Amino acid sequence: MVAYNKIQDFTEQLGLGKHVFGTDVLEVCLTDTAPVATNTILGNLVPIAYTNYSDTLTADRVLEGDAWVEVTGTSTLDADDFTITAVTGALPQWQYLALFNQTQSSPVDPLICWWDNGSAINLALGESIVIDFGADAGTDGDIFTLV
Repeated sequence: MVAYNKIQDFTEQLGLGKHVFGTDVLEVCLTDTAPVATNTILGNLVPIAYTNYSDTLTADRVLEGDAWVEVTGTSTLDADDFTITAVTGALPQWQYLALFNQTQSSPVDPLICWWDNGSAINLALGESIVIDFGADAGTDGDIFTLV
């Protein structure tokens, strides 16, 4: 993914202890509607129809390998990269991928951040895209870092 964008309300929710990274279920949403920094919950977005696809995640769109890693006062949220493939037909067009906390209930499904691919993604039958959270050489990447 290209450009990382923080949801403004996320910093308040984090400060209030509403997110428990490494325990809470984090999920991604694909959308063709541009999120804005002032969106707060998944309900502010219009997800694409999740048909005709498969991904390399055990549970659809639920991040795997997510961990809150702290080293000498710097904390990073990591997660495994994954692949989305159009398996029974084309996927609806999308350009943005948003991350939200499915576990938290107040507010319900709060947004954490989102990425802008820079242009629309149109996956035809058999085509794939790798969702890579970082520029590392491994299979996981940094979603964000607090210093």
